[in-house]
Amino acid sequence: MSLRVTALRTALETALGEPVAVQSTTAGVRLSAPAPDPADPVWACVLTVLGQADVWGSSDTAERPEIWAQLVDR
Repeated sequence: MSLRVTALRTALETALGEPVAVQSTTAGVRLSAPAPDPADPVWACVLTVLGQADVWGSSDTAERPEIWAQLVDR
């Protein structure tokens, strides 16, 4: 795992207070975790961390929304 992936994973886990999943993709590496409650003040930290990714977003395909961040191989 690259230093950039490790740093983003650590920062996201610290902001969320829970583990973050890491998956290899055809474009790079994707980190994902359950999204915090919309009213949770942790969002400010989470958004700052997500801003370090090349691409980030959220999805709601399961019972609980998920946030994700992608680091693109260069």
